[in-house]
Amino acid sequence: MNALFAKPGLFKNNLFTSLQAYRYMGRYDKKHGNRDKAQKGRVPLRHGGSIIGSTLTEGEFGLRLKSQGLRLEDKHFKTIEKMVMRYKRLNGIETVFRIQTNIPVYHKGNHTRMGKGKGSFSHWMVRVPTGRVLLEVKNAHAITANSYLTHINNILPGNWEIIEKDKYLPRISTTEVLTKQIPGQKVPAGLPESFKLKKEEIDVKSIVNNKTWRKYECRKLAESSVYSIFQTRR
Repeated sequence: MNALFAKPGLFKNNLFTSLQAYRYMGRYDKKHGNRDKAQKGRVPLRHGGSIIGSTLTEGEFGLRLKSQGLRLEDKHFKTIEKMVMRYKRLNGIETVFRIQTNIPVYHKGNHTRMGKGKGSFSHWMVRVPTGRVLLEVKNAHAITANSYLTHINNILPGNWEIIEKDKYLPRISTTEVLTKQIPGQKVPAGLPESFKLKKEEIDVKSIVNNKTWRKYECRKLAESSVYSIFQTRR
């Protein structure tokens, strides 16, 4: 741990981001973390228009899943990290991982009698839903970042897309992107101005009948002169 804090420039920007970006291969070992055995489970399917995890937070470029949700194993991350170090030495590109393996997978051999547990530890994996950003790139030219992310796309299973700051829209399914802000939805930084919903574009009646619209946000609109209709509904 002392060697971690002695690393020059490690905690320059953000403590959490620096710890997450710090490469230590021990996290792929079976002793890393005290996680209980879990079921295989299914990759979550988003159907409510959520854009959490589908936008950029720190970098100028990112790699986002476009196809159906899938499972990534620790061997995929090990291969990516080799390429990360290669491009970092050559071009000084900084890579920030948005997701990490967090589910242990256990395996039993074939022709084994039923019972006696789920077997021994095999590897780590993570469930990635459609529209989730895998990693972000900072301090990189557009051509270099495009080549870098294209190489990673060829390694990973599934179909991934390259997104650029101020030039992309949140993805909500394999075929659709959210072109306009949903009333009451917070707009993260990095999205184009055309995505933000203007006051004159909001349908007041649909907001009143929308159960997901928070009460205190309705009161904020009610206090404004543009939405004086709320004064009669309070």
